[in-house]
Amino acid sequence: HLDWCPAGTMGSDENQVPVLAKVYYDDDDSTECDESNRLRLNDVVEMVGIVHFDPMEADFSGQNQQQKNSGGGSGGGTGDGACGKDGDGLLTDSFDDLSLFDRCSLPPPSLLPRLHVLTYNRVDLDEAACKIAWEGSDASVDMTDVSSEVTTSADDDRTFAINALSDHLFEGTKSAGEALLMTLMSMAERESSHSSAPGKPMQTPSSTTLGCASLNIILPTARACSNMKGRLEATLQQLVPVIASADLTLGALAADGAGATASSPCQTIPIGSPTKTNEGRLVPSIMQLPKGATLLINQGALSEGRIAERGHRTLVALSGLTQNHTVPYRFDGMMDYQFEGDYRVIVLSEGTGKNGQGSNTNGEKLLDCTMKVRLSAPDYEEGAVQTLSFETAERLRSYIARCRGPADGGNIRLSRDVLSRAERDFVDRRVANRERNQGGSGPSAEIGEEDFHRWLNVTRLQARSKLGIVAASSSTAGASLGDWEDALKLDDLIEK
Repeated sequence: HLDWCPAGTMGSDENQVPVLAKVYYDDDDSTECDESNRLRLNDVVEMVGIVHFDPMEADFSGQNQQQKNSGGGSGGGTGDGACGKDGDGLLTDSFDDLSLFDRCSLPPPSLLPRLHVLTYNRVDLDEAACKIAWEGSDASVDMTDVSSEVTTSADDDRTFAINALSDHLFEGTKSAGEALLMTLMSMAERESSHSSAPGKPMQTPSSTTLGCASLNIILPTARACSNMKGRLEATLQQLVPVIASADLTLGALAADGAGATASSPCQTIPIGSPTKTNEGRLVPSIMQLPKGATLLINQGALSEGRIAERGHRTLVALSGLTQNHTVPYRFDGMMDYQFEGDYRVIVLSEGTGKNGQGSNTNGEKLLDCTMKVRLSAPDYEEGAVQTLSFETAERLRSYIARCRGPADGGNIRLSRDVLSRAERDFVDRRVANRERNQGGSGPSAEIGEEDFHRWLNVTRLQARSKLGIVAASSSTAGASLGDWEDALKLDDLIEK
């Protein structure tokens, strides 16, 4: 098997054959050619087409000049040359696979079959998961097997989720469980779209993406971060469609990206860095994810040392992702473009944990997030099961999917009553904060515009977390005063 992308990337399976899908657009048809209807980077699609294996019909005439310039290969006329074909158009035995990749900008159909797409359909992970969840929402759940993970079987799905996540991951810390649930609710509020493509994400005045949130879990030691990552990764794989995780290390930051693998995925941001074998192509990276994916970053693995320019650029990209939910791509001419990063982002950092444990405060400040939770080192039993029980995972997965499903276009409305209350509370809290600082009761950060936008954002997430409660008589995509109060209560329990 030959993988056109670097080994282990793009979720390739060594037992399957990769294909190059060729999508055709009719540029003469203004309706079909609408830019918004075309495929976008990182779209998930299902396709129907014709697979082409025959190497004899491959046309490599456009690669002749490239082959001549590089001084490799043989041949000359149409259909010959860069890929080393003989007179019958067949691949010669004189080239091994590595030589072939050096000589071709694209492998021939004998190695990389073409799929000529006749029709395609975008797949929204949240919509697909929500459809399945609502179809099975009437199925009864046997609560006898999950009584140890929740306080009472009478709790609604939201309370059930907070209790289950808190007990399984955070040793009963409910604020941490609720913060994680809010992060799993994170999804961009979007402008209306008249095509199958999602609308453009809306942003706040401070350039953060509306509706998106990230979580920084601060632990006292690097070992605690590693232990938490293992359990979080195993748990999230049960609950969300796509999860990617990475250890942020000096070695990963220093790598050149040409040999990116799943075991060291943080080494590059998705930039079009020309290489010998991937000239003109985007370098695959763990940050290339579909909308709605979950990204887990273990920042606690980063030790002290010198970070080169490439590593610094990766850190800047990660910081933009955790704060603004955007991902930079670099194209020819050193042109940087910010693509949307509508992901659920969770960062594990080594810092001052709960009750003052730990002394390293530099790591926790490296990647700023919407919410911060300080915890003690988890005391997981040796050999304990990392995953949730099947019944608990099934209920949580169904509930989260229903919450994230389309409701009134997917956006959460804030009524005039909520906004008026928010303005009054913002002023009151700002005045109270200044009075405490002037009274000498201990300095605290000034409350500003970013805090106000964060509170409103978490209010939207609180409202979304109540859309999927099966017991609710109706679900509306609007936040209530109770959602605003819940957002402030959670904000007071965790560190900003």
